[in-house]
Amino acid sequence: QDLPRGLATWSLTLSLPLQLHQPPYTVYCTEDKEATVYEEEQCHVWRSSTTRLLPISAFALAVGRWTPLSLGPGLRLATPSLNTNALLGRYLRAALKAASSLLGHPHPEPRLDLVVVHRSFSGLGLCSPALIFLSPSLLAGDPALLIKLAHEVTHAWFGLAIGAEDWAEQWLSEGFATFLEDSIHDLVLEELGLPRHRQLVGLRAINRFLQLEEEVSCSRSELQEL
Repeated sequence: QDLPRGLATWSLTLSLPLQLHQPPYTVYCTEDKEATVYEEEQCHVWRSSTTRLLPISAFALAVGRWTPLSLGPGLRLATPSLNTNALLGRYLRAALKAASSLLGHPHPEPRLDLVVVHRSFSGLGLCSPALIFLSPSLLAGDPALLIKLAHEVTHAWFGLAIGAEDWAEQWLSEGFATFLEDSIHDLVLEELGLPRHRQLVGLRAINRFLQLEEEVSCSRSELQEL
């Protein structure tokens, strides 16, 4: 994979066949503004682009059949089931508010789409400019699982607005996002009136410490210094 300091703009043209008796596909892509969509030769054509210089690792693309739900100006949610919309939408709005308050700066992007992707998605979450992917495995009905969404929201500041020049310095992204996720999650649960389980915070801290201890034991000493 290219180094993070290898920045570029990109454009995308995607043609998807129209199918009888089926709703049209929807495309979610890293972009600066709304895509241009039109029909041509029995196809839906999507044209997206970005003028912002970004590492290729920040590029994200999803194609599927969703019906996006507006959560307010510049904020949309796309899930496979209407039953998951209520809690996810409330959590996302509260997480953006909490992160902006903690960091003293509004969300860096003027718009944001949260997309619950297919279960074949290899991770739990992914943050790209103006776009977050979330695994459906986190929608088991337990609000504690949504701490992953708090983590991805934080990447808009640490990882995208501020990032490393090479992969050895990924602590700038993952370190700060992991450090802040508990604080954001706790504020969200408080605002939504949901129970806060303090013992889970301690368990997560122990798990992170053990992971860090293992990583440090396998890293050369020069890679452990800032």
